[in-house]
Amino acid sequence: MKKDLAVKKNLDLLNEFMKYVFENPKVLEEIPPEAELIILPIDDPGLYEYNKKTANKVLSQGKK
Repeated sequence: MKKDLAVKKNLDLLNEFMKYVFENPKVLEEIPPEAELIILPIDDPGLYEYNKKTANKVLSQGKK
């Protein structure tokens, strides 16, 4: 997947996540402040793999 398409899709996911958080604010209590949030969408295998690689890179850098 090309980076520009992944960015667009991730922005769409962020928008959906923010809607969810607005309706369910307690979900933020489960995310540590120092954490990097990477969404792995099960309904988009290409974006799932792209984001999984990003998550692995973040983890290899010692981040949560």
